[in-house]
Amino acid sequence: MSEEKKYVDVETTSSTAADQDVYTPIAASERMKSRDVFMIFVGLWVAMFSVNIGMAVGQSLSVGPAILATILGYAICGGFAVLTGLIGQKIGLPSYTLIKLSMGSLGQILISFIMFLAVSVGSLGMQADIVGRSFCETFSISYTPVISGVVCAIMMVSAILGMKVMAKVSWVAMPFFFVIALIATIMVIHRYEGGFSAILAIENNTMTFGKAIFLNAGAWAAGAMVIPDLTRFIKTPKAVAISVPASFLVGAIPPICGVILGATLGESLDAVFVKVGMSILGFIGVFAIGWTTNDNNAYTAGLALNTALYPFKRLTRRTTTIIVAILAVAGACFGLGSLGFISFVAVFQGSFNMSLVGVMIAH
Repeated sequence: MSEEKKYVDVETTSSTAADQDVYTPIAASERMKSRDVFMIFVGLWVAMFSVNIGMAVGQSLSVGPAILATILGYAICGGFAVLTGLIGQKIGLPSYTLIKLSMGSLGQILISFIMFLAVSVGSLGMQADIVGRSFCETFSISYTPVISGVVCAIMMVSAILGMKVMAKVSWVAMPFFFVIALIATIMVIHRYEGGFSAILAIENNTMTFGKAIFLNAGAWAAGAMVIPDLTRFIKTPKAVAISVPASFLVGAIPPICGVILGATLGESLDAVFVKVGMSILGFIGVFAIGWTTNDNNAYTAGLALNTALYPFKRLTRRTTTIIVAILAVAGACFGLGSLGFISFVAVFQGSFNMSLVGVMIAH
């Protein structure tokens, strides 16, 4: 490395500002409790994005194979995430900094900037806009993208403040959404003529089993690539090896609920809770999973921009996350939730990001 700081032993590095500088490893004394980072992981994997993919798969593939494809897709991505996560835990640096080792300076800058744009302009605004649409659906008011912009601004606060605040948000949001999603699924199964066995017999053939696996794995390929951003806060490799796959296992439950809800109701996430009679609670749950995923994404997008600009302008991580937040709010106000590119984003991540994951692991 030339202009950047040299990688140093994470056990001997100490800096209270480590989270603000992408080339300063997180010191052992600043690592977080594994259960807190685990809950941040769960908050990342459980998203409107993933549950909507489950619903789309449930409407396009027979229910039994759709559930199996969801489990396999998450298992595949989780396996890669463990390997990249161990790298971040060992070195204590975020993923975009580590990419330089295999991609060189120019490759690092280009990839970091591409991911900054893809997440801040696209993914963040899209998810916030879905929450905004859900709000309008729940309270029967005319849709306006300004609502989505306000929703997105609220979600950005924890990302700007950092990991410890993100953990607190996830500890509140995740248990709540799991309860809501499971109750809605149980209600649908109870009401469906013939019960769960009849739901398993539902046949759809407009999607292949392989594509369903790819969509579920591809949905979190970017997460597998950037997970060193989070695992650098974990104290031991053993904790990574346990918490990462466990978080994928737990994180697959809501998309499986999505498969059942999508197959039986034929609705997307912004309307499904209204249809089962849980409108306000459902909206709070949708807001919760949008928040915990968007603050994760904004945090890592801020690291991406920080890394891309580092050779030219040294900004703090918090400053670059604020820039991400501004662009995300603008994207939400453009009404990105109406573009219907959820599957496109999953395919892009599965193709682009998973390739980078392979390069990082091989290197």
